[in-house]
Amino acid sequence: TKCFICGIGNDYFDRTPHGFETHTLQEHNLANYLFFLMYLINKDETEHTGQESYVWKMYQERCWDFFPTGDCFRKQYEDLLG
Repeated sequence: TKCFICGIGNDYFDRTPHGFETHTLQEHNLANYLFFLMYLINKDETEHTGQESYVWKMYQERCWDFFPTGDCFRKQYEDLLG
């Protein structure tokens, strides 16, 4: 099983109890990403912040590079620790 958002497998997260479940429910919750896209769809473009404008442009081009593929906060933290 892999996270839909970052694509990292459950074997990476399950080194800690409930790791994959915690990751997919709290860190990379698909519903939050969908909610954000729906929020942008319904928001006036002139009201977008810089980040919202970036994601909106990517969404309109059907470019999904704003998804953190292969990355997450836990991985960044562990990489920082060495």
